[in-house]
Amino acid sequence: LSVGMRIEVTGLEARPELNGQQGELVEWVESEERWRVRMDDGSGKLLKQRSIKVVILEEGLGVLPTRAMSDSYVAEPSIAQSCRVRIAGLTAQPHLNGQLGTVMEWDDAEARWRVRMDDGSGKMLRPTNLELV
Repeated sequence: LSVGMRIEVTGLEARPELNGQQGELVEWVESEERWRVRMDDGSGKLLKQRSIKVVILEEGLGVLPTRAMSDSYVAEPSIAQSCRVRIAGLTAQPHLNGQLGTVMEWDDAEARWRVRMDDGSGKMLRPTNLELV
């Protein structure tokens, strides 16, 4: 597996509604032993390798699964552009927890959401540090 690959979620038991959804690998998160995935709906997930099936786009044939792996923990929430969010779970800057803002865009290079805070400042935040409000 490598960054930029198209994938499909497969074999989840705790969140079966995610099976069949597709996205793109953003980065390997060593500390979590999971892949950060940007789903086609704009949300971010952390998936174990065995829950990822690589898909290949072939001209005229659509999407062909090539390799499957199974079961996983999935990081939420499902965040998208223009959503209202609250910062949560920050340990390095805990004073930011509870602050509100609006999601502006996803930054692939940083694997973070750009958020315009209600105080006018801008923050780059991981999906796992945002809650929908």
